Amino acid sequence: MALVPAIDLRPRLPELVPAAAPSNLEAEQALLGVLLYDNAAYERIHDRLAGVHFFEPFHGRLFSAIEGAIRRGQLGEPILLAEQFSRDPAFQELGGIRYLADLVDRAPAAANASDYARAIYDLALRRELIRIGGDIAADAAVGDPEASAREQIERAEQQLYTLAETGSASTGFKTFDTALS
Repeated sequence: MALVPAIDLRPRLPELVPAAAPSNLEAEQALLGVLLYDNAAYERIHDRLAGVHFFEPFHGRLFSAIEGAIRRGQLGEPILLAEQFSRDPAFQELGGIRYLADLVDRAPAAANASDYARAIYDLALRRELIRIGGDIAADAAVGDPEASAREQIERAEQQLYTLAETGSASTGFKTFDTALS
């Protein structure tokens, strides 16, 4: 007669990953359209919003390009930015200059830019929370056997604190340029 364990102690990590990461591509498109149409709307958005907060990688690169142009005192608009992305495969796949023109054509009122930016930022924080939660669970289940539970809790607290304070998990050292900006 074989003994069968009463409790299944195997980690159930795959259940922690959501079916779809929280995102709102329409909000991303709306914000980008507003910024492409009216660069002055950039002044209305959340200071902490950065390209890394966008779910769609091309949207993040486009936001960073718009932001960079505006900060340099240049115009961040479709015709000028299209040249910058001419060799970007995602830009070509989305439709190239036509995609940027569509973003501008469907742009909502600039007064709503801060709402779209806030939604994008909030969803990015939620995705980061999911990632941190998965890391915490994996670390607890199969992590360093030398680390005590208290040390694991302290690492988790540090990650959550950094996320709450900066809007992104700690990624280690940053260049002086990045830290200054």
